[in-house]
Amino acid sequence: PKVNTEPKKMANAVLSQILSTNQETEIGKKWNFKGISTIDEFRKTIPLTTYDDYKPYIDRIAESGEQNLITEDTVIQFAPSSGTTGKMKLIPVTRTTLEKALPVPNTRSRILLLMSVPIDQSYMTPSKMPIQAMSVGAMWHQFETYPNIYVGPKEAYNLESLSVALYVQLLFGLKDTTVNVIKSIFMYNFYLG
Repeated sequence: PKVNTEPKKMANAVLSQILSTNQETEIGKKWNFKGISTIDEFRKTIPLTTYDDYKPYIDRIAESGEQNLITEDTVIQFAPSSGTTGKMKLIPVTRTTLEKALPVPNTRSRILLLMSVPIDQSYMTPSKMPIQAMSVGAMWHQFETYPNIYVGPKEAYNLESLSVALYVQLLFGLKDTTVNVIKSIFMYNFYLG
């Protein structure tokens, strides 16, 4: 593996790319991302923030689906925080975030996915964006992006009962002799299966 010998240079490059990409967002205009080119300028220009500083923007995305507020990338779902410090918070998740969350599967694979994540309409924002764990969102994203590598129809994963879902998924897996990968978000699903 190649080791980066110039981390500060790399950090500046990443920051510049993020600021450039998001300079036309509402926050990018408010904090003048166009005028920032170094980490030191960023530190001097951008105040320390908390979730509450972003909450009005997040609420607008959740309520109406409005975009280009805090990120140029399209927000497609929300991940809930655990709520350990109080009320649950919604964390905006973009398609790019989901694509980076899980590695791209080998397209020659046939994957038996063991999970049950019914999309419950009660866990949707008013703008119809799902509220779900990022790991679940990433799995659904991969399932939709690479449908030909997963064994069984999407309906086999959208079942209320985990034991029934795993049973149905295993039936599809046993029938498909080309399965070469078994995958799950949680190890417990392997035990139940």
